Amino acid sequence: VCVTCGAAACGGVGERAVAEAGPRGGGGGGGARLLARLAELYAAREAESVSRLAELCHALRTVLPLDLRLPRALCAMPPEVFSDRAALEAMRLADLSDTWLPYASAIRTLRTLLHVRTAREKARVLLEVCEEVASGAQHSASLHEAASGGGSDGERGAPCLGAEDLLPITVYVVLRSRVAVLPSELELVAELLPSELAGGREGYALTTMQCACHVLLRTPFSQGLLEACGAEAEAGAGPAGAALGDGGRGDPALSYSVSL
Repeated sequence: VCVTCGAAACGGVGERAVAEAGPRGGGGGGGARLLARLAELYAAREAESVSRLAELCHALRTVLPLDLRLPRALCAMPPEVFSDRAALEAMRLADLSDTWLPYASAIRTLRTLLHVRTAREKARVLLEVCEEVASGAQHSASLHEAASGGGSDGERGAPCLGAEDLLPITVYVVLRSRVAVLPSELELVAELLPSELAGGREGYALTTMQCACHVLLRTPFSQGLLEACGAEAEAGAGPAGAALGDGGRGDPALSYSVSL
């Protein structure tokens, strides 16, 4: 057990951070330096995963939910966009601040992860991201059902969504957020999060984000998908479905059945 951070699995990262941050008597500044050094050490330990995620975020920087084989009901995209090449191109190239981008709120929230320092604060960000993914998916599914006439009888409740529905959306949010250091941030939270939070909603959010990273780092995305998304960023998007590998049928290697 690390005598500094109290974690059983940090491998002494906390002790090294204290040794390298200097004397502890500097008030709040010393604490900030310690936390910053901890983040650096975790990033170094997870360097391989961070590098791989950075490559994927760059290669798939114009990805949309439909490219990851999400059902249209959960894509959070207006129905007319699917058949409008110009609108689809604009959405692919949308800036992260553009509210038109699917799940824009969750994407922007995940990017704030680097602006908070403690494991408790970071876990709260992860929880907020998961809540925004869930609410966005619920809203998208409800709109789709209403548009198709499924909810017109007034008897059906909101569509019931499970973890298997939300995980691929979280994968998309991670890619679009471009927070390449997410693997190291998750490790920091996993090892330093207080036990009373690890067993609650924050712990569930952490596990969800870990699953999303697990999928991304272990999925052999098709070369067609990687090349198409890269080309769109340089020259504009192709027709709907062009970013999907193997002729627009979707990437056969992409699977969300993950067990940690």
